[in-house]
Amino acid sequence: MLSFKDYLEEVLTPAQRMKRKAAFRKSAAKRKIAIKRAKLKKASPEKLKQRARKLAVKMLKTKYAKKPVSALTNSEKASLEKRLSKKGSLIDRMAKKLVKVVRKKEMERFRKQKG
Repeated sequence: MLSFKDYLEEVLTPAQRMKRKAAFRKSAAKRKIAIKRAKLKKASPEKLKQRARKLAVKMLKTKYAKKPVSALTNSEKASLEKRLSKKGSLIDRMAKKLVKVVRKKEMERFRKQKG
């Protein structure tokens, strides 16, 4: 199976792109139901770690970008990603600390859901 990075770098022909578009549209209802079901369940520890890591990366992006990330050009985003790829250990440390925050958020979400 392709990793996400390989998937992004994969070059598709127009015919392949159309085929994937059709398959994606065809599976939309299934994906929507799966998302609804997943929202009813409590997130696993692995999922919480994943969310914490994502939050850590987001925080570092806003810190290093010095302006909204959405306002950056593609080349600026690429250089920011390159800079962050060298900060793996920092991201890991931040994510470890942020797991508590993410878990708390998840528990709050669950409490609201139960009513």
